[in-house]
Amino acid sequence: MKFIFKIFLLSFLVFSCAKKNEKHLINERVSSFLKNNKNVVLFGKVELNSLLIKSDIKKVPKIGLLLNSVLDEFKSTIILENPMYYASEGPFDTKGIPSSFYTFISIKNSDSLILDLTKKGYDFNEYEGFKYAEFGKFSLGVENDLAIVVFKQEEYNSRDILNLAFSNTKGKLSNDLVNRMLLAKGDISASLDLNALYSTSNTELEKLSEEKRKEIKSLVQNSYIQTSVVFKDGEVIIDSKNYFSDQLKNKLFFKTDKNAVLLSKLGNGTPRLALTLNVDINKLENFINDYSPGFLNKIGDELGGPLQMVLMMGGDNPLSGLFNGELGFSLFGEPQFNGGFIPDFNVFLGLGDKGNSIADLVKPFLSIGTMKTKIDSRSIFCSTSEKYFPNSAKKISSPIEFEAFGKKSITCFANFEGMDMSSFDLEGGAKIITEIKYVTFELDSNGFILHLKTKNQKDNILKETLNFFLEEYESQISNLPI
Repeated sequence: MKFIFKIFLLSFLVFSCAKKNEKHLINERVSSFLKNNKNVVLFGKVELNSLLIKSDIKKVPKIGLLLNSVLDEFKSTIILENPMYYASEGPFDTKGIPSSFYTFISIKNSDSLILDLTKKGYDFNEYEGFKYAEFGKFSLGVENDLAIVVFKQEEYNSRDILNLAFSNTKGKLSNDLVNRMLLAKGDISASLDLNALYSTSNTELEKLSEEKRKEIKSLVQNSYIQTSVVFKDGEVIIDSKNYFSDQLKNKLFFKTDKNAVLLSKLGNGTPRLALTLNVDINKLENFINDYSPGFLNKIGDELGGPLQMVLMMGGDNPLSGLFNGELGFSLFGEPQFNGGFIPDFNVFLGLGDKGNSIADLVKPFLSIGTMKTKIDSRSIFCSTSEKYFPNSAKKISSPIEFEAFGKKSITCFANFEGMDMSSFDLEGGAKIITEIKYVTFELDSNGFILHLKTKNQKDNILKETLNFFLEEYESQISNLPI
């Protein structure tokens, strides 16, 4: 977060001095940079102007005053309509910090920008037609209609890095897919290049045979994951799409079922929270054995005890032998007079050919107390209440609008409508959960969608969230020396 905050401050300072150029297409400059830099693992954009408008941050006490003073100072040159692009080079360290991070900002008058920054105490040097300044591990380069901010963890020569970066923005454009991702709709977008991720990473994959490494290289070629975040009135939608090679698609183990048969196996009723999982367990196990041999044995050793013994029961195929890829969980509970609820739950686990050994092992434990169970050679079902048992006329249903529930490979929802969360003794920022109406999540081979909706539908969720934290930390903010 400190790293992101530094990037934001430095980039915003440059952005605050920028002028709009209608003819300038910054996305094309970034597209060229990506074409010429094979180490870029993650790239995308931030619609800073949209975030400022939706959060209504200018009206926030003290913080808004500070922001307005900056905007007023540069009111003749500020332009935020153009997106701010970024690109991260691999490898990433254990904290998730990239080896290099670039920010691209369009400007109209470089002389005016440099003059403004010089007045603020920054010293610029000139080289090969561009001017640059250094700020510790950060560097800023300005050339005609483009400014580039660079961060590198290791020691580096600012002049040479910026010279190469500007040169890379002047070549041929990337392919159509990359160009479409650069123009993706959303307040924030991020695209992951799987080929670059694999090429720059230092992982256990390096221990594989040369043949397997070549196979992985072929799988991730021209494969991307593109994710966009959109903030709306009372909701946020995170939409991630997979653009995979045909070879990689064929390796995927996600299953879909338009009839949502798994829901009938999970019982009946309308839960507060539910999770369904439906995967091709044979393909999943083959994928693990091909590209992470020994992983399952390692997991068994780390888990130890009964869980290690369970995996051993599966023999040569511990996953597919014990598990058929179907799993479901649901939590029930209607609000009482005080807003709380007494929970009940259902669990369903589909068993493989050797799953009866698990059934025999767990049956004595599941029969303790009031737990109700239904166990056979192909499945285990248990519930804290018999009224939620499977019913031929009914099946588990979602209390909210969630068309994908039970139909995609992974689906999940949590409904907080009508619940009094005060009984959970939440503190600080964790209290934000009291503002949530429901959350849904769905995933299949095409990607995933996370949809969060709040109880307040009148304000943009950014503004709503900002106001919540302002109220929660009002005393700390009032003491800020601004």
